[in-house]
Amino acid sequence: MCSNRRFVSIRDNSHESNAVPTTQNGLMSLWIIEYTYDKRDALRASLLDDHSWYLAGLADAGAMIAFGPCEGGDGELLIASGSSKAHVEDLVSGDPYVCVGMVKDLRIRRWEGRLFPSWQASRILSESPPAKLP
Repeated sequence: MCSNRRFVSIRDNSHESNAVPTTQNGLMSLWIIEYTYDKRDALRASLLDDHSWYLAGLADAGAMIAFGPCEGGDGELLIASGSSKAHVEDLVSGDPYVCVGMVKDLRIRRWEGRLFPSWQASRILSESPPAKLP
């Protein structure tokens, strides 16, 4: 199912030091999603912006933790937060890559991984511009 609906945040734990929705704080489970693409590279390139914006929207809503292509360019790994496998299936069903059928294999597995606040803070710091020297 493809849709243009907007996702709203399902939680507000921004006041917590670890504001990632995981089973650690009792809110959601983490899920690993693996895409394997078909051979339509030109179509994938033409939909890249739509795909990226869609996943970024899920991230803004707290449902997508991370995403990006795998080495070799034949697939992608995503980490999502959701209440069930059906919930995560619903989330990815709106991805333009999935909508046009160019994801030839889609695998969703529950992940018992942990996300640590120190990792999040280090990512934020590493993306900050360097300090100016006097």
